[in-house]
Amino acid sequence: MLKVFACLTSEESQIIWQKNGRQIHDAKDPRIRILANDYLCISPVNVNDSAKYTCVAYNFRTKCVTKHTAKLRVYKDVKEVCGQAVLNQPGDSLPKRIGFIIGGQDAMLGAAPWQVMLYESLAKSFCSGVLVSNRWVITAAHCFVNFQQQFRRSLTSANLVLKLGKHKRLQRSRYERNVKMARVRIHSDFDGERYNNDIALIELIDEVEFSDYIRPICLTRSQEILWNITAPGTFGIVTGWGMLMEDGPSPITLNEVRLPLVPQAVCAASTQFSISDNMFCAGYQRDIVGDACIGDSGGPFSVEYFGRWYLVGLVSWGEGCGRSGKFGFYTNVSKYTDWLAEGMGTTR
Repeated sequence: MLKVFACLTSEESQIIWQKNGRQIHDAKDPRIRILANDYLCISPVNVNDSAKYTCVAYNFRTKCVTKHTAKLRVYKDVKEVCGQAVLNQPGDSLPKRIGFIIGGQDAMLGAAPWQVMLYESLAKSFCSGVLVSNRWVITAAHCFVNFQQQFRRSLTSANLVLKLGKHKRLQRSRYERNVKMARVRIHSDFDGERYNNDIALIELIDEVEFSDYIRPICLTRSQEILWNITAPGTFGIVTGWGMLMEDGPSPITLNEVRLPLVPQAVCAASTQFSISDNMFCAGYQRDIVGDACIGDSGGPFSVEYFGRWYLVGLVSWGEGCGRSGKFGFYTNVSKYTDWLAEGMGTTR
């Protein structure tokens, strides 16, 4: 991974770079170079590069000294940073009434730094995804399959943009990063009729630099953690830019809703469609209490456990949005730990 620090000054200035207050001499480390334009380049970065970097500019004419500092954090492993929302916590905007929520609310800035918007010029924002490392995003398989059926063209690295650090649906902020897809792996057993195995893995062309606005969510193989975050009655947070109601408008800001996991037998009894153990449902039997809707597909159902947020499910399908007696159905991510590890080339 490459990191470049920019420092713009007048031609009358001389620039030196400091790391934690000490001058950098690029000749001492071949990874560190001061470029012809006085930018500082570190490639590849490693854990020891975590520090405060200061550009010191001395103006010969005015005799003034100007300093600007940036902080670089390099993590040894994704587990060090995953599932930690630094600025705000998921659900902070929601009323905390036991067993009952009023509905979706605007999420606070940075509350879901793992949220990814899937964007295409014709379809605009059509699905969500979840950042799980500096190179991988998980989403729903039907986002790719249905797109091809609806728009008669495929999603490729040329037309698909993944927007990270996104908050306002139509407004770009300085915290956002747009990245391209290198390839997608759709589960080979995805069933477009039953929505079974509704999961896909997107590899990014470039590694993502984490920030307070862009961070991965945690995945786990731990049976203890899984037991605690997937038990019926456990509350999770669903986030997305999908419709605010069936056939309704989309929100201006990322929305979130708190929903309980529902026993599998209740899920099965609520629908005429067959369900599998690769799915779970969440929500309330009362209408307009809380649900995911069109446009939320592929987004996370996340659960907090001892200060970290874990990916439990992906928004998959439902019968309408927020209908009485109906629930939203989610891909059960815990059923795909081996598939994900194989696809990402990891062993966790």
